[in-house]
Amino acid sequence: MDSPLSEVLQSLVSTKAEQPEQEYFANNATDTIAEAVNDARNQVMLNASIPTANKNKEIIRIIDKKGFFHIKDSVIKVSKALGVSKNTVYLHLRSIALEKEN
Repeated sequence: MDSPLSEVLQSLVSTKAEQPEQEYFANNATDTIAEAVNDARNQVMLNASIPTANKNKEIIRIIDKKGFFHIKDSVIKVSKALGVSKNTVYLHLRSIALEKEN
């Protein structure tokens, strides 16, 4: 109640132009996963607050949130796209799952 009316109204009305998420229709799962990796990579690489050592983990986190690891052979496809081993992808997925539990 101590806030000025203009601040209250400003919080209710979004003034920044939000870009809607683009839809992508692929012919197969490989293309879909590749597009998800590219989108996640673009998000992470533009974020200077993420340390270089954690870039792949954050990419994997974004892909995991979207549910792509429920697709058969997605771990292998993501590992190839990121240039890491499938064991590294599994390591990050376990780490992300532990973070969710806490």
